[in-house]
Amino acid sequence: MEACACLSQGSSKCNPRGRRPEPKPTQDDRTNQSEVKDEKDQGKNVYEKPSEGNEFRGLNYARMGDLYMKKGNLGLAIESYKLCLSCDPSNNEIRNFLAQLSKKQVESNINLNLGNIKLAQGDIQSALHFFIDAKEANPSNVEAWINLGLVYRSMKAFDSSISCYQKAISFDVVNQVAYYNLGCTLHDMARLDEAIDMYKLTLEVNSTHRDALFNLGVAYYELGNQVEAVAHLKRTLLIDPTFGEAQQALQRVQEGTFNLIINSSKKQDHNFVEVEQKSTSQAP
Repeated sequence: MEACACLSQGSSKCNPRGRRPEPKPTQDDRTNQSEVKDEKDQGKNVYEKPSEGNEFRGLNYARMGDLYMKKGNLGLAIESYKLCLSCDPSNNEIRNFLAQLSKKQVESNINLNLGNIKLAQGDIQSALHFFIDAKEANPSNVEAWINLGLVYRSMKAFDSSISCYQKAISFDVVNQVAYYNLGCTLHDMARLDEAIDMYKLTLEVNSTHRDALFNLGVAYYELGNQVEAVAHLKRTLLIDPTFGEAQQALQRVQEGTFNLIINSSKKQDHNFVEVEQKSTSQAP
């Protein structure tokens, strides 16, 4: 909203002509006004300082950290407590608690990496234990939940796998790996409509996710929707014209001779890397 022109100009032109001038203040008036000003200044110092001071802001950050801890989000809790310390460096209670949380975060990442090593070696049971330890140390470790879901899926424990992917999504609502892997697990269970929804959510996060498009075409074909199947396989080839299995799948879908086995993916190490793309469609 624009300010009134007369106010913005700060000019005496705002005063109406013929206005009776105010009487000059007496000495008593000046004294009273000075006392009132002093009282206002004192009130400002008393009532405004806490709301603007570092101690007050630090308390708010500490409360935010407590809320994140209740939600199991260790990462955001740590960041909030760090902000608290930046406002109030003398808060040793927060400092000590933050040190404990940081150790938990490191412990979680170590277990995650050990689990990834065991997973790559094909030692599923050991990987399972490491991923469980990782998410216990840091309940908001998204990658630990994703890889735990992958292990459960390989063990055909589909309900547990789904729960893990849902937990990962609760901490990271734009994680394409979690949506995609959840879609694959649902696809394994022949819950095709739900799988399609997850593949679509994957594509909302990453519109060029090749395997999500491929599996979407597969799912539509299994539902008997050849038009959508062909459309999504063609989109897959627009993204990756060298994707030989998509080329074969498209040809065989059009011929009605395509044996469909869906794709799977695996999340690697504790850094957010691209999904490993493993195609499993086979010739009839």
